[in-house]
Amino acid sequence: MRTVILLLLLSIYSFCSYSQSCSTPYRIVVLGSSTAAGMGATPNHSWVYLYTQYLKTINTGYQVYNLAVGGYTTYDINPTGYVPPASRPSPDTAHNITKALSLQPHAIIINLPTNDVGRNYTLAEQQANYQRVIDAATAQGVQVWVCTTQPRNDYSAQQVVNLKAMRDWTFSYFGNKSIDFWTGMTEPNDSIKRAYSYGDGIHLNDSGHYVLYTRVVARNIPQALCNGNPPTPQVPVVLSSFTVTNSTNKLQVNWSTAYQKNVSRFVVQQSIDSVNFNNIATITPTGNDSTGRSYSYLDTVVRKVKQFYRLDVIVADTHYIHSNIVKGMPDTAYGTNTYFNITNLAVQQNKDKLQLIWYSNNEKSTSKFIIEHSSDSLNWNTVGTLAAAGNYTGSRFYNFTDTTVYTRLQYYRLNMVTTTNLHFFSTVVKGMPDTMYTRPFRISSFTVTLQQSKAQLNWTTSAERNTKNFTVERSLDSLTWNAIGTVNAASNSSTTRSYSFRDTATLSGTVYYRLNMLTHDNRRFFSSVVRFSFLTLRTMAVVPFDSPSAVRLAPNPVTESSQLLGLAPGNHVVKVFDLSGRLVYCNMQFQAGRKIEAEAWPKGLYIILIDEGRYQLKMVKQ
Repeated sequence: MRTVILLLLLSIYSFCSYSQSCSTPYRIVVLGSSTAAGMGATPNHSWVYLYTQYLKTINTGYQVYNLAVGGYTTYDINPTGYVPPASRPSPDTAHNITKALSLQPHAIIINLPTNDVGRNYTLAEQQANYQRVIDAATAQGVQVWVCTTQPRNDYSAQQVVNLKAMRDWTFSYFGNKSIDFWTGMTEPNDSIKRAYSYGDGIHLNDSGHYVLYTRVVARNIPQALCNGNPPTPQVPVVLSSFTVTNSTNKLQVNWSTAYQKNVSRFVVQQSIDSVNFNNIATITPTGNDSTGRSYSYLDTVVRKVKQFYRLDVIVADTHYIHSNIVKGMPDTAYGTNTYFNITNLAVQQNKDKLQLIWYSNNEKSTSKFIIEHSSDSLNWNTVGTLAAAGNYTGSRFYNFTDTTVYTRLQYYRLNMVTTTNLHFFSTVVKGMPDTMYTRPFRISSFTVTLQQSKAQLNWTTSAERNTKNFTVERSLDSLTWNAIGTVNAASNSSTTRSYSFRDTATLSGTVYYRLNMLTHDNRRFFSSVVRFSFLTLRTMAVVPFDSPSAVRLAPNPVTESSQLLGLAPGNHVVKVFDLSGRLVYCNMQFQAGRKIEAEAWPKGLYIILIDEGRYQLKMVKQ
């Protein structure tokens, strides 16, 4: 009954809302991922199925080929023969644009909602893939419609920004060939609207697929194919370009439209992180124009670091789309620096910190030095400020220590400010922190073994800097520690050094060891803790290894597994040690007749202690 009602609604929708004057049957191919493949919808309710049934109400001769595969991205649909960059998927020759064109379609619809962004493919990568696919179709005279991205719940804030940027680029680049799969599908936080959610945070339910179906129908693809030309764009604006250029020491944004209608204004927005944007200007359009217009705006603020810009297109006082995001680097060298003469700018190690040093010669009207830091030489942040001399004849020394401890190469520059607020930048210098200061003992191994009933400690270092000695410490509870000996360190070494220490105490049970390491400048460091178990033997009622006993091991020698026979009913504590004293097996509730699995153990002699040493057995592993 549900299907009958749905088909009736389809007929009403098609004849009442999207009347057709063209009944020619065409072949249409769908490329895409899981949404186009029908994920989230019940059988016969996906948007592709609904659209196919709609087309057949126009003419039963319509053919729709669905090549969508779950998880696919723009890389998967690239033309056959395209070689992608490393770590990017190659085209699937059974589901790509080449395969689609082999079906001799009149139109192709592409629906790739979120996977590219989820795999952190850049917008430039996605756009290049689309352009490659469109070029292949255009070469054969096939028209292509592209669906926008869709909302998704499990993405980070930056990934949501990227989804929306790709959505806006689709509107801008494809114009009337874009299909809106975003508007009205989201909650205020950009997650999938609950009424349309399948429940996995990724896909749409039947209601959501129905909305997508109506968006595809609204594009009136059959009529566009019948006329041979696409209809007049239904979108208010098609952006053909959006760029940023340098203008003296400022940045200028430039854009042009291929089509605009009823656009109220363009709002220029600026950001330093590409996530949080501020409105900085409003540009009034020059009217309705099907041939397009060109615009520009000069950002009059003198920027010192990389900037991001985008357009907020307002139609009828309502946000319509954002443009793609462009970035520009201001020309910080614009103008002549007669105020600062910097020499010997360098970065040096200062214990576990990095220190910037420089000389300034014959300063004139200088105000301050802003010290800027970067971990990639591209993105900069301020780490400190030093007052400049103002007016000073001669050479003046400055230094600044960055209090942050780093573990890899770092970059620095001086942002030099005059009393009239002019900014000049020094060259970029770099420095590697002294990681040996924070880790002067590089312990590569630390083990404890049993040798003649005593604990033998062995450790190695891969490198040492300014090291004095190792104090060996022992604990019975891992909380209270006692020093039991000292071993001298190598002072400085860049090669492997080996050390050893024997604990002469007679011990039983579990014991803990660590190294308390001292440098020549009286700094202390601690190794990791090693837990060691001595063989624990009860002093009463002990059955020796070789005495006759009702408890026995069968088979022995062992290749895979063996059973303990002769144990009294109930639970027993069974422990197995190798000859170094290492516990290799422990079962606190061992039952008579149960197997000990030893297949994975190395060949050799093992000692089995039952009920804390009441019974002792030898086991040979072959």
